[in-house]
Amino acid sequence: MTAEWVILFAGVAALSAAGCVLIAVIWLRKLRETVIATLTETAGQQILTAQHLSESIARLQKQQDNYAQQVQTLAQAGLRLQQEISNVSNRLTSAQTETHRGGQTLH
Repeated sequence: MTAEWVILFAGVAALSAAGCVLIAVIWLRKLRETVIATLTETAGQQILTAQHLSESIARLQKQQDNYAQQVQTLAQAGLRLQQEISNVSNRLTSAQTETHRGGQTLH
C-alpha cells in the first residue's frame, strides 16, 4: 500500500504542478495583453501629443513670420518718417534763411 500512496502522491503532485503551470501561462498571457494594451494607448497619446506640438509650432512660426513682416513694415515707415522730418527740417531752415534775407515766408 505504501507504493500506491507514493504513486498517488506523485500523481497529485504532478497534477498540481500542471495546474500551476497552466495558471502561470494564463496569467502571463493576460499580463502580455495588458502590457500591449497599455503600450498601445501610451503610443497613441504620444502621437497625439506630437501632432499637437507640431500644430503649435506651425502656428508659432506663422505668428513669427507675421511679426517679422510687421517689424519690416514699421521699419520702412520709420525710414519714411525720418525722410519726411528731414525734408520738413530742410524746408524750415530754407524758409528761415529766406526770412532773414527779406524773402517770402513759408506758407
